Amino acid sequence: MANKYIDFEEYFKSDDEDSGSYAVGMKFHWNYSNEEIIRRKGFGKELNLYMARTAASYFERYVPYRSGRLNNSVRCYASKEAGRIVYTAKYAEAQYLGPKWWNRNRRHHPLATSEWDKVGWQNHGTTVINKVDKERIRLSKERSV
Repeated sequence: MANKYIDFEEYFKSDDEDSGSYAVGMKFHWNYSNEEIIRRKGFGKELNLYMARTAASYFERYVPYRSGRLNNSVRCYASKEAGRIVYTAKYAEAQYLGPKWWNRNRRHHPLATSEWDKVGWQNHGTTVINKVDKERIRLSKERSV
């Protein structure tokens, strides 16, 4: 599209013919669809995948680790609406839901626990959000050019 600005037109409408008062209004015409505006602000599949990967990297230290199979089974996916972190090891759910008192091997990951995403988010959520926001700004600048 050639125009990169919001096109508007003013119009005047009389509120009361006798009083002579007028209301000024503006009518906006957006040159881009809502979806395109959101994309240009940096949101979308690419940012969601970045967030999932970034969060997974911070959660890693809390994932139980014996042979590394669970830790290495992490996969990150994204759509326009959301990112997703999936652990594909067969026993991932049991480790995730297992009680915190389980005797986990902590030689590789001394902080390993169940519900590792919640602990990771509690300890590193602000860092993840800041990194994702910087990436969103970078993407919006890249898409605005």
